[in-house]
Amino acid sequence: MDLFGDFKSKLLSISREAAKVFEEQTPIEQFKSAWKYALEELKSPYSEVQLRNSLDEMLDLLLMEQAKNSKTNETGSCTEFFLKNEILGQMILAGNNKRIISFASQLVNMMDSHFLYNAAIHGPITKLLKDQSLGEQLIELEYHLSLKILESPELLQLFFLKPSNGHPQFSIFDHLIQFVHLDTENGDFARAAFEMLLCQCAANSDLEGYILQTEFSSIIVASLAGLHAQLPVVLPNISNRNKHNKEIFEADMKAFISFYKFVHMCLTKCPSDKIGDAIIKQFTDLFLAQVVFSTLNSCSDFDGSTVTSLYYIQTMIELTVNQKMFEAVTRFLLESSSIDDLDGLRARDILLSKLNSLSEDVVTSVMQILTSILTHQSNLAVSLLFEKCELVDVHLPVKISDHMELLNKYIPLLPKGTGPQNSNLDAYLADAISTMLVNKPLQKDASAVKDTDFEAEEEKLREKVAQLKTDPTLNKILQKFGGFFQHSMKINLALTGIITILATQPNQVLFSCLFEESDSTTCPSIHTIFTKLIGEVEQYKATIPNYEIRLPLIKQSLNDDLLSDFDQERELIRNIICFEEFIKEIVACLLMRAGSAQQSFSFV
Repeated sequence: MDLFGDFKSKLLSISREAAKVFEEQTPIEQFKSAWKYALEELKSPYSEVQLRNSLDEMLDLLLMEQAKNSKTNETGSCTEFFLKNEILGQMILAGNNKRIISFASQLVNMMDSHFLYNAAIHGPITKLLKDQSLGEQLIELEYHLSLKILESPELLQLFFLKPSNGHPQFSIFDHLIQFVHLDTENGDFARAAFEMLLCQCAANSDLEGYILQTEFSSIIVASLAGLHAQLPVVLPNISNRNKHNKEIFEADMKAFISFYKFVHMCLTKCPSDKIGDAIIKQFTDLFLAQVVFSTLNSCSDFDGSTVTSLYYIQTMIELTVNQKMFEAVTRFLLESSSIDDLDGLRARDILLSKLNSLSEDVVTSVMQILTSILTHQSNLAVSLLFEKCELVDVHLPVKISDHMELLNKYIPLLPKGTGPQNSNLDAYLADAISTMLVNKPLQKDASAVKDTDFEAEEEKLREKVAQLKTDPTLNKILQKFGGFFQHSMKINLALTGIITILATQPNQVLFSCLFEESDSTTCPSIHTIFTKLIGEVEQYKATIPNYEIRLPLIKQSLNDDLLSDFDQERELIRNIICFEEFIKEIVACLLMRAGSAQQSFSFV
C-alpha cells in the first residue's frame, strides 16, 4: 500500500479546493483570508514558505487595488482594512521575522509615497528601525525609505525626529553608517541610500548639523583607510614570491575603488559646503597625510613596493573628478609644506627623488603621476611643482614677429623628409602667420598697450623667467631630457609626455623659460637641448650598421616589447624615432599656441 502516495494526493486535493475557494472570494475576503493565515503562520516556526505566500498575496492585492484606484485617489477596501487594523504593527509585534522586514521593504518600495504618511505605516517602521539588533536585515528597507524621501522630501520629517531634549534622532542614518563600507549588495544599498539622504541637506539645515555631529566624514574616511590597508604591499604580478592571491587582490582592489568612488560621490552630490569641507579635511589629514604618506615613505624601489604604492596613487588620480578632491591630492603630492614634523620630509620630496631611481618602472610611474596631475590641475600643479613659478602669471601680448622668429628657429630642427625644408621654409612661415591671423584675432595692438606698461611687463617677465630657471625641479626634468639617449624608450616616452604638457601650459613665464634662449647653463632651453641631441643622433646613425634598412622595420614594431633578448642597437634606434617624433610634436605645439585663445599677439 502506497501510504505516501495517498497522503500526497489528499494534500493536492485540499490545495486545489482551497485555491478554488480563494478565487471565488472578493478581494477584501481574499485579503482577510491571507492575513488570517499569515497571523497563524507567524506563530509557527515551521511555516516559512506558507508565510511568504500569504504575505505575497496580501501585497499583490494592495498593489492591484492601488493601480485600480490610481486615477481617483480613492482608498480601496483592502488598504482601509490594512490601515484601520494596523496590520503592519501587528506583524511586527508578532515577531521581527526576516520575512516581515522583507514585506515592509517591498511595501515601501511599491506603494505610493503618500502611503507612508499614515501612522499605521510609518509608526511601525520607525519602531522597527530602532531595533539595532536586526543588523543588515534593515538595509534594503532603509534604502527604499531613502528613495521615497528623495521623491518626496517632506517625508524626511517622519523619520528625522526632534525629541523634546533637543537632540535629533535619525535611525536610518545611524544604522546605515555601520554598513557603508561593506563590499556586498547590502553595502551597495547603504551607499546608494546615503547618496539620496545627503541630497536633503540643501533644504534642511538641521539635517546638515546632525550629519556634522555624527562624525560622518571621519567614519567614511577611516573606512577608506581600512580598505587601503587591506591592499598588498607588492602587486601580485610584480613578484612571484608574493603569496597574496590574485583573485583576493582583485576583490580587495575592487572594494577600495568602489568606496573611493563613494567618498568622491559624497563630495560631488552633497550640497552642503560644510559637510564637503569636513570630508576634505579628513581625507587630507587622515587618509593622505597618514595612510598614503606612510606607505609611500616605507617603500623600496627594489622589491616592487614603490611601484605598487605609486600604482595605488595613480588609480586614485584617475578616479578623481571632483575639483576639491583633486586639489587635495595635488597639494599632498606637490606642496612644499611639511607632513612629517620630525624631519621635514614631504610627499613631493619622495616623489621627485624617484625620478633618479634605478628602477625603470618607478621612474615611469612617477612621470605618469606628474603627467596626470599637470593635465587635470595645470595652473596649481605648475606653481606647486616648480616652487619658483608663481601661480599669478605675467600677461603680456607677444609680438608676432618674435613668435615667428621662434618658429623660424625650431622648424629647421625637424627631421629630414618631414615638414618644410630650406626651399619652402619662408612659404611655410607665411602660411603659419596667415593661420594665426585667421584663427586668432589680435587682442592687443600697438595702440592698446602703452610703451611704459609694455616695458614694465617685459622686465617683470624677464625677472620671473630668470627666477624660474633656478628651480631645482625644472632643472632636474630638463637635465634628464638632456641625457635622452641614456634612458630606455619607455622612460623617454613618459619624459617627453611631461615636457609636452609643460610646453602647452598657458603660463607665459614657463613658456618663455622653456623655449627662449638665455645665458643660463644650468637650465638650457628646449632648442639648446634639441641641438645637442640632434648632434648625438647624427653620430649614432653613423655607427649603426644598416641603419636606413633597419629603421622602417623597427618603426613597424615600435611598441613590440615581446623580444626576450635586449638589443642595444635596436633600443637606440627606437629612441631616435621617439626623439624625432618629439621634435615634430614640439613644433606642432608652437604652431597651435599661435592660434589658441590663451595667447594674445600684437605687432609692437
